Amino acid sequence: MQALELFDRCNFLVEKYGDSEHLVSDIVHDSRKADRNKIFLARAGFKTDGHKFIDDAYENGSRVFIIKEFPSNLKKDALYFRTDNPAEILGLVAAELFEHPEDEMDLIGITGTNGKTTTTYMIKSFLEYLGIKTGLLGTIEIYDGEKGYDAVRTTPEADDIYRGLARMHKKGCKKVVMEVSSHALSLGRVQGLSFSSIAFTNISRDHLDFHEDFKNYLNSKLKLLEHLKSDGKVYYNIDDVRLEKAFENLSEF
Repeated sequence: MQALELFDRCNFLVEKYGDSEHLVSDIVHDSRKADRNKIFLARAGFKTDGHKFIDDAYENGSRVFIIKEFPSNLKKDALYFRTDNPAEILGLVAAELFEHPEDEMDLIGITGTNGKTTTTYMIKSFLEYLGIKTGLLGTIEIYDGEKGYDAVRTTPEADDIYRGLARMHKKGCKKVVMEVSSHALSLGRVQGLSFSSIAFTNISRDHLDFHEDFKNYLNSKLKLLEHLKSDGKVYYNIDDVRLEKAFENLSEF
């Protein structure tokens, strides 16, 4: 895809510098993975800011950058897209680059404190028994319908999700079962995804070092409902008192 075409498609990229023509086929946020056909997205992390590594990404081959602030040393052969929050649009850009594979498959999202991995494998097994080729994104692996790859975290980064979905679609998957963590929901890793079915296994106190208190943690889990298709289905464990209360009183959260 031409980078300038991508800019035209993505109205959340609000400003550009440069008119160089570059073909792009992927996006990265680690300068060590940058190369000629990869966009480098500079985002602020918990420990450092990706803007510090723009020059490194350039040296490794990237010529298209998504940034919050234009660097002082703009390269004449590079193209810069500015947006207000690069971290929030990583998945949306990846969706465009990989031609929206999420629209071609039914996504099933599983969240909860415990039991996500077991539940995803059970659902995958049921679907495969019915003859439905099914991909999986989870704590143990990313399975593309033919081959498994080791997972780095429960829910991958947004670009890795779309990269995996594109591979699953290419391999003929019709459905995808996906573990969705509270971190992923809080950090926007599933932005742009719509689920045909969602299941909540249970809820208890967890990850309070990140969420600070139980209410924030529960709120992050409930954000998954924002990604449900209009005709989608929601399932939850009625034996879990906290979940039952949450679903009875959604307006309180």
